[in-house]
Amino acid sequence: MSKPDYDIVADVKKRLNEPFDKYGENARAASEKGELELVNEIILEPYTGRVFEIQKGQVVRYELIEGPQIIDTFYMVKDRPMDEWADSFNTASFCGHT
Repeated sequence: MSKPDYDIVADVKKRLNEPFDKYGENARAASEKGELELVNEIILEPYTGRVFEIQKGQVVRYELIEGPQIIDTFYMVKDRPMDEWADSFNTASFCGHT
């Protein structure tokens, strides 16, 4: 009997996301209850980018509206611009889901 293939990428991604899972779960629950308010909606054409500011407690949602695409994100803390966070690992999408 052969061992199932070990998916190291899935394992690492799961471990990296675990500390933040509760925030996603809370946002999803608030969304399902209708407790979230749309603050801004931005639609981008392919191969373009956009800078926008979010406030503490706001939730960012990415939605692919036209076919398979890749979302590549980069976050910065306004008061600490050296503390950037590139999130292409977690938000990259090759299908219609993020």
